[in-house]
This record gives sequence, structure tokens and C-alpha cells, in this order.
Amino acid sequence: MKRVIIINRGISKEIHAEIRELISFGQEFEYVSLRGDPSRFIRPAICTVTSASDANKTNVMRKIFEMRPNLRLIRSFTTRGPMVSDLPGEYIYNVPAERFVRHQNRYLSVSEEHENYYATHKTSLVKALEPLTADAYPRFMILEPEAVRSVRSYISTKYDDPESFVASFYILSLGEVDYWEQDKDALASDIPYIFLSNKGGLDSVAQQMLLFF
Repeated sequence: MKRVIIINRGISKEIHAEIRELISFGQEFEYVSLRGDPSRFIRPAICTVTSASDANKTNVMRKIFEMRPNLRLIRSFTTRGPMVSDLPGEYIYNVPAERFVRHQNRYLSVSEEHENYYATHKTSLVKALEPLTADAYPRFMILEPEAVRSVRSYISTKYDDPESFVASFYILSLGEVDYWEQDKDALASDIPYIFLSNKGGLDSVAQQMLLFF
């Protein structure tokens, strides 16, 4: 039987722990927001999205932007040029490598992959953290775990309660053994991930995430 997690009152530490246990035992679960019950879940200013390598997080985000065209990404900077798989507005391209080195303190953790640099400018984060108005929506960041930790650490230097400003989603793997290790690392992490099941396809993952804002 699928475990139903009602999120109108938010997700407590106890529920976080229960969800991790459900995942460890292979128990299915889903989030539900009850109609007519005012939500106490605080809409975050920033949502980070992380996943196992086979979980298609970019395609999940593409689906979310189809469903909610008013949502946006926080742009990252990279030394490489555009790729077909990139989302619209995901990167500012062809940034000279020396800029990352010379102005490293202006960026959150600079990462290197396949001889290309990637980073998010701190001012982009600060702007996204400005108080949300009634018609404003969270900004998204597609990140690896270490970058998620850097974002959350930076926010904690600005605010006493970073949980009110950032929600970190983790999309579980499709179940292949090669990628389950990544899920286990996420389950053991100190990052308070909101775990999303990947068993129902892209639409299901996107719909589950959209319940939170």
C-alpha cells in the first residue's frame, strides 16, 4: 500500500526521517495537499533540484516549465558553449576561464567538469532571496549535491532560518543498481531533501514537486 504524506502543515523532521525509511525499504509514497485545508508550507524563494544520474532531472524541469511557464531558473555561468540538452535560460555561456579564477569569491562553489567551469554568481542568489510578493514564484537551480550544500550554507549566513527560503528536491533513481548508490548517498546526507519518487514518469514527478508551491 502506498504511504500518503499530507504536506499542508509542512514536513517535520520526524516525517523526513519516516520518508527516508520508506525509501530504504522500497515502500512507495506520494505527497498530497488537501483541498480546503490552508497550507502552512512556506513557499521557498529558491528550489534546488538534484537527482541520480538516470533520473532525467533536466527533462523533469522541462516538464515543470511546460506546466508552469511563469517559473524560472537562476542562471549559472559556464565556460562552454550551448548544448542541445540545456534548458532555456539555464546558463550564461562562454565566460572566460580566467574570470572564474580571478573573481572566485564572487561565485558560489566553482566546479569543473569535462574541462569546463560552472558556477552561480552570489548576486543572482541574493536577488532571488528578495521577499516574495503575492505574484512571485520560486527560482530553480539544477545542482549536484556539493553545490546544494554551498547554496544552503550561503543562505544560512544571511538568515537564521534557511529552511524558510530554500527547498531542496531529490529525484530518486529509476531503480537500477548502478544508480541506487547515489540514492543511498542522498538518503545518508545531512541535506534535508524532499524526495520524489520516479516510478510514475515525468508527469508524476513534476506534479509532486508542484504541490510545494
